Amino acid sequence: MIRHLFYIGPSYDILFEEYARQGRIDEQAPVKTSGGILIAAPPERVWDLLIDLARWPVINPAFSDVRLQSLPAERTTFSFKLNNFPIKAELAAVDPCRLLTWVGTSLWFRAIDVLRLEPVPSGSRLYMAESFSGFLAPLFVSSEQLRRQHDQTLNAFKRAAENQH
Repeated sequence: MIRHLFYIGPSYDILFEEYARQGRIDEQAPVKTSGGILIAAPPERVWDLLIDLARWPVINPAFSDVRLQSLPAERTTFSFKLNNFPIKAELAAVDPCRLLTWVGTSLWFRAIDVLRLEPVPSGSRLYMAESFSGFLAPLFVSSEQLRRQHDQTLNAFKRAAENQH
């Protein structure tokens, strides 16, 4: 598994066009996770929270210092801190009430985040997946740490959507 330490993955452009815009992560990345949560709220309410990037720190305090260049749309760039770690990102897919993806970079690392929203009889299912790669990436974060971070984020969006009337 030593090769995972040296995996840098595809170029940013390929990650953006062939992965994030298509709603998929880099399955070869050494660090990755996915999971979902049921939310007792309609997809439109959940989407309103997801697309309001500036509000993410209110929903989940792990996020801070969110800065957008324009309204969220494909190719919008934004930056934020996640657990005080600075990230620059670009939205790749923005399909209202269905899909939100971006490619993020920090230092020499690249990540793809996919948020997929589906209607279900009880409200919505929010699915989240991420791949994280770059030289020595597994030494900085493990798939288990990433999964816990995602669980925290999914639960935060669930609370916010279910408590909003």
